[in-house]
Amino acid sequence: MRDQDKFAAVFRSARKRLGLTQVQVAQQLEVTQGSISKLEKGLYVPDIFLWLKFTQMAKIPVRSCEWGYIDWLDAPKKIELTTAKKVGRFDIPQKYAEAQGQSIRSLSPILTYSTQNLSSKQSEKIFDSLDLDSDFFVDYRNQINAQFLYDYVDQLFNKADLKEKNLDEITDLAVSPFCHGNIFSAYTQAKTTEELLATYIDQVPYYHCDFDYTLSKSESKTGAYDLSLTAKEHMSKFQASNEVVDFLTEFQKRFLEKFFMKFADTSINVKALDRPQSGVPGCTIRFQM
Repeated sequence: MRDQDKFAAVFRSARKRLGLTQVQVAQQLEVTQGSISKLEKGLYVPDIFLWLKFTQMAKIPVRSCEWGYIDWLDAPKKIELTTAKKVGRFDIPQKYAEAQGQSIRSLSPILTYSTQNLSSKQSEKIFDSLDLDSDFFVDYRNQINAQFLYDYVDQLFNKADLKEKNLDEITDLAVSPFCHGNIFSAYTQAKTTEELLATYIDQVPYYHCDFDYTLSKSESKTGAYDLSLTAKEHMSKFQASNEVVDFLTEFQKRFLEKFFMKFADTSINVKALDRPQSGVPGCTIRFQM
């Protein structure tokens, strides 16, 4: 993504989250509405003084323009269920407003994959079909429900020929710093494989609140741990096809394999022990250390 496109996406997203029009932002920044319009279209990069003034007004990190996304200015906050139908100037359809337990941070690998592999027109078509503004997904602090993820993946199956073979590319993204934002440093500080696993579970609430994660030593296999992902009660409201469930379960398995290789330089054998119930992508995963 070009620098001016990162500025544009972050600026649009932050402005809309503030609930302001281009005219209102222009007045506060003491510039013309035309200059804001050009900035949001990616036609120019603002000077440092204008950018600093805007980040202070929007309370976003200065480096958001470098990242191309918005993260917490201070420490991340744990995700709690919400049912907001409107966030600033963003409207969220009822279908995706109920029991919002997913942060945009948790969706960033699949969203980034689609951005890198679809044209901007194709990507916008998918968001339009779901009645959502793509700028909403630039801000890691925003939340949406699991039904959006299921529908979005299903759209990628149909319109972008997404298949299991693409999981390597998606999981590579999932272990990269930008998909974790300012949570990333917590993983780099873990000193052992067991400590890394505990840190991962501790950080889950900063990504979503849709599943309970329970870790236990395997009773049937020496040196193995079983990690159970159990869907919480509100997840019964949502439905995913078997194809989507299988895809997301395989994603979780491959992500954990790459996660441990990246942060602990440890190759582990990860195996999904049970197939999830239809429509609820929870599972038990076994780690052979």
